[in-house]
Amino acid sequence: MNKKNNNLLALGISILVLGLMLLSYSISSYTELKSLDEKMNFDELDNNVQMSTTDKYYRYLSNSDFLTQKLNKNKDLLFKNSTCVYLDYAEHNAVSLYELTYNGVQTDDSRKDVAAGNIRSLLKILDSYRTCKQSSTYKDELKHILDDIEKSDSLYSNTEERMNNFMNGYNNSMPVQSQQLQENAAIAGDSYSSNQTDTQNVYTTQPIQSQQRPVVQYDPNNPPPQIRH
Repeated sequence: MNKKNNNLLALGISILVLGLMLLSYSISSYTELKSLDEKMNFDELDNNVQMSTTDKYYRYLSNSDFLTQKLNKNKDLLFKNSTCVYLDYAEHNAVSLYELTYNGVQTDDSRKDVAAGNIRSLLKILDSYRTCKQSSTYKDELKHILDDIEKSDSLYSNTEERMNNFMNGYNNSMPVQSQQLQENAAIAGDSYSSNQTDTQNVYTTQPIQSQQRPVVQYDPNNPPPQIRH
């Protein structure tokens, strides 16, 4: 009888301890999630027109590092219901970072690579959070974004390749055109020199005719006739 009572007492104490642990975990989770909401504050971040694009980029990047650490830390938990909120924030942050770098004014390729890498990293983490309610929806959305990224990168690569081919063809044709221009200039120069030489020859080969008056010598025995008035 005493042994049975002791077993019941031990079971009661175990249940009480487990309840206290769950209560403590719930309070801790609530406090952490409340501070998380204040830390992320996407309502203020997404719609803040006064914040520069660079400031937003680094803010999203900081959020991504924090949320990725939390998701990797909790991915092996058996029950992930309380940690699914991190997945919600991570998905929103990844999409916002993508829209900022691909659809915004900034077109820095390094930032685009970071945003695309963040999408791929989150897709891998989603496999460990299949029990979360929105996991399947997030996975489809992120895959669609990756398809758009690959199409955009492919289009940019093809455009850049066509531009390089055009510039290479233009540069290769320049020596031929330059040589033709030089030959035309040389021909024009020779023609001009030939015309100048012919003109000089015309002036130098013509005899110079000078008109000179005859010299009249005075003879006293034969004076010139006088003109009468």
